[in-house]
Amino acid sequence: MKDEIYHGCHNSFVIKDDEPMDYEKVAIECCKKYHTDGFIAVRVLPPNSEKTSFEMLYFNQDGSRAPMCGNGIRCMMHYCYLHHGIQKEKIRIKTLGGIMETQITSIDPFLVRVNLKHPTYDPKILSIDDDHEQINQPFVVQNKTFYVTSVFLGTHHCVIFVDDVHQGDDYGEMISNHPFYKAKINVNFAKIMDRKNIQVKTYERGVGWTLACGTGGCSTFAVAHRLGLCDDRVMIHFTDETIVVSIDQNNNIIMEGPSEKIQ
Repeated sequence: MKDEIYHGCHNSFVIKDDEPMDYEKVAIECCKKYHTDGFIAVRVLPPNSEKTSFEMLYFNQDGSRAPMCGNGIRCMMHYCYLHHGIQKEKIRIKTLGGIMETQITSIDPFLVRVNLKHPTYDPKILSIDDDHEQINQPFVVQNKTFYVTSVFLGTHHCVIFVDDVHQGDDYGEMISNHPFYKAKINVNFAKIMDRKNIQVKTYERGVGWTLACGTGGCSTFAVAHRLGLCDDRVMIHFTDETIVVSIDQNNNIIMEGPSEKIQ
C-alpha cells in the first residue's frame, strides 16, 4: 500500500500498514520526503484478551520511537476508517504509552475522541533526575528561571506557564535535551487565556518546534487543572487549530480533535 499523509491540527504524519521494515530508516526517509513530523506503522492485532484491535508504532522525524502521539492517534483512526473498516464503535489501540480508548465522533469533519487515562508525575516513569515530583518547580537554563511541571500522559512532557508562548523560543531545545531529563522531554510553553482557553506551543524531542502537539495540549490541561488554573473542559489553541480537552468523573483526560487526509 502506498504512503498516505495525514495531519491533526497541522501536525503531520506518514501512515502505512505495518510490514517488515527498518522502522528508524523508513521513518527518517518518509518524514524527509513528505516533510512530516512523524511516521506511523499500523499493526492489525489478532483477537486478544486485552480486546485491542490495533497497535500504533510511532516514530519521530529523527527515527526515534516515541510511546504515543495524540494528534497521530486521531490520524491513525482516520486511516483505519478508510482501510480497515472501523466505524463509530469504540476501538482500543495498543501503544507504548498504554492502551488508548478511541472513538470516531464525526465523519465530516473527521473527529476522534481519545481517552488518555490518568496523568502521572512519577519521576521514575518520567526518567527525571529527582526523587520527587516536579510540580511547578524552578528550573534554570542559561540564567533564565522557568517554573516547570513534568508529567507523563501518553508520553513525556513538561509544562511551563508563561505570559507569551514565544517566551520559550530560545529555550525549548535546551530544556528538551537538558541532562535533568534522562530520556529527553517534550516542552510545552502555555498561556492561560482564561479558564476555558489555553494557548500551547510545543518543542518535541526528536522533531523540534511543531504546529501542534496533542499529548502536549492534554498534558498542559492536566497540569493546569491540577493547579486550579482552568475549568473541567478547555479549548487548547495551537498555531492554527484547536482540540477540546476535558476530565471525566473518573479523572481520565479526554481529548477530541480533528484529522485530515492530505494525500
